Amino acid sequence: MKKLFFALFPALTLFAGAPEFEFSRFVNGAHKEIPASAGFSVKKSAKPNGKVTEYHLDLSNGGKETLLLRIRARFAAGNAGGAYWDGNLYTRNVKETVVPKLDRHVFPLTSYTDNGKISVIGFAPSMVVSRFERSLEVKNGKAELVFDVFRVLYPGEKLNDIFVSMQFDGVSYVEAVENYHLTYPAWFRPADGVDKRIYGTGGYLSSDSRLRDYQYAECRRTGFDWEWYYNSYQRSGDYYPSPEFWDDKLGYKEEKSHAKCNVPGTIADWERNHKIRTAAGDKTSALFYYYMQQYCNTDLIKHFADSVWADANGKRGYRVKGWADEFWAEYVWSGQAGSFGKKTRADLAKLWKNLTISGFSLDCAIGTTPYYGKLVKDEPFRAYDKNGKIFVLEGVASGWQTRRFHCQCAVQLSADILLRRRNARSLCMGAYRSAGSAPFDARQKTVGVVARICACTVPRLE
Repeated sequence: MKKLFFALFPALTLFAGAPEFEFSRFVNGAHKEIPASAGFSVKKSAKPNGKVTEYHLDLSNGGKETLLLRIRARFAAGNAGGAYWDGNLYTRNVKETVVPKLDRHVFPLTSYTDNGKISVIGFAPSMVVSRFERSLEVKNGKAELVFDVFRVLYPGEKLNDIFVSMQFDGVSYVEAVENYHLTYPAWFRPADGVDKRIYGTGGYLSSDSRLRDYQYAECRRTGFDWEWYYNSYQRSGDYYPSPEFWDDKLGYKEEKSHAKCNVPGTIADWERNHKIRTAAGDKTSALFYYYMQQYCNTDLIKHFADSVWADANGKRGYRVKGWADEFWAEYVWSGQAGSFGKKTRADLAKLWKNLTISGFSLDCAIGTTPYYGKLVKDEPFRAYDKNGKIFVLEGVASGWQTRRFHCQCAVQLSADILLRRRNARSLCMGAYRSAGSAPFDARQKTVGVVARICACTVPRLE
């Protein structure tokens, strides 16, 4: 591995306290050295940035075969017996190798503290990954941080990754997280132009049309600031009603209804109801149109055949009833590629244009449910599992959808995105551009986007 590393970076002099990088490919169930004939190349540059040192890796697959790539960073951290933070759990007096099993709620840094010196390795908040792993190796009384990122590069593909390291005098991993915040402040600050009411008290309003006017007094009395504009579509996957999917007999939902349509009517009736409701509600609270982009009404899925979910065994996605939809709904791929994602983005644009809303609320927005379907090849940030099967995480789709809408509404008022995690696995608890967190590239300044966290933090995805 070291021979490959120095062959790739012959002109780079590594200074003290810098990690070493190893590159290997997954072949026949194991990671092996990459031969020169594979056509893989990488350019590396190191530069200081605030409190951290960044390592830019420009990866390229110039070969003819798909490359299942593991990028491993090793960082000498001191003597055994120190304290190890794996991005979630903190362990003191570590004298043996630690391989964390937790693959959710993990910050993209790890640290080791030895006799007042803290060593840190991880990746920058601009990176999006579908799989990474970390560990602490202890050999001969010495401790070494190990950080792995797994990528899939098809022939001709290129990718830029940014790892970070720190080494400083201190007493706790909390100082490393603080330095990370200070280095990348834009990822943690509120975006410009968002509806300020998002920072207040929020929840649900349950009044129906007869009591709508009375909600003003209720909101003032309770200090109500924002609302989940809950489940207002007729069928999941058709968030702004389409004539080909609409059923007049089902109609629409009044405020008091949870998931079941209770007023028969036309699309025009639905539009009129929600225009009145949002115009009234906006006078007292910021309304965020609620939808669950990973679910589609089971009867509608046939119209989005290319986006049908597939797990590692080729089975379709999880099904629910009476929550995401009045009827059965199931997982569907909603990312950059595929007809379902395209339909959803078009619906969001219509909602934003026609209703008085401050943004959108996505329940269970980010998860580590892996998607193995046929659209994987068209999505970025792919990874592979322990059996070598290629997948993309559900969270990558959520990040793409929200970022796309973020840019789409540049000519409108700033749009907010509310993201809520509930019982959703999260592989990467990354850095966030918001008061709580938001899955957007900090370089995108076209629309202010902020995420309010109601359950717990969510991973940042580009």
